[in-house]
Amino acid sequence: MPKPGRARDAADEREEAWRARENENRAAAQALIAKAKSDAALANEKKLAEAQARLDARLSEAEQRIAASRDEAMGEIQTVAAEAAQDIVQRLAGIKVTKPTANKAVKEAMIHG
Repeated sequence: MPKPGRARDAADEREEAWRARENENRAAAQALIAKAKSDAALANEKKLAEAQARLDARLSEAEQRIAASRDEAMGEIQTVAAEAAQDIVQRLAGIKVTKPTANKAVKEAMIHG
């Protein structure tokens, strides 16, 4: 018949081995989770960078369209203002102002306020 002390020692050894395996398995699982999180974070960063690049490109295109529209509008405003200035001077002072002179005056007024 086995001695009670030996059985207890054997059970303790099995339990210790089981705990060691559990700790190893837990550590391996935690390492897998950490890698999965890291991989997911890298994938998200890549997607965010790609999305930001697309947004930056769209913003740049929009800014170019806005600038072109603004320049076109300013050109139209200058043309209308020059024509109005020619007409006003003609009516008030009776002086004929040439288109280049009116354009120059309007441009200077728009620059200097």
